[in-house]
Amino acid sequence: MTEEAAPEQDSGERSERESVSAATGTARSPRGAFRPRIVSSVIPTIIAIAAVALALVFTGNWRCPVRLATGYPCPGCGMTRATLQALSGHFREATAWHPLVWVVVPLIAAYFVVEIVCWIRTRSFGASKRIPGARVVFYGTLALIVVVWIARFLGALGGPCAPA
Repeated sequence: MTEEAAPEQDSGERSERESVSAATGTARSPRGAFRPRIVSSVIPTIIAIAAVALALVFTGNWRCPVRLATGYPCPGCGMTRATLQALSGHFREATAWHPLVWVVVPLIAAYFVVEIVCWIRTRSFGASKRIPGARVVFYGTLALIVVVWIARFLGALGGPCAPA
């Protein structure tokens, strides 16, 4: 009697795993069935970290970790302050803090919009990798950031960003 109950319970577990995986669009393996749980626990963690970072930024307590460690500004130094200035309507000051604020911030915003829309539609990330030319835009922007960083060290574009 116990031998019959065990296989029925096991087959019940399998069908439950299969229904979970079918509902979430993951593979029908038990490993795939647990993926949404992992993702659902990671997303709140990311949101919490982002909330703490935003709180530090808006209270003025954020310090660049690269600058704290090395004493030199990183390629992105001033980008946060430039973004805050731009959001406040102080466009000249935003450009002074980091001249690429008008390129980098919209690209980052577009990236997050694409990924969030993809997540809502398919429950998976990585949509930005499938956009034609996205890799070229990414590496081109990265190269531009490094060029501007070097130019600022050489005194161009207002010089290196002042410490906060």
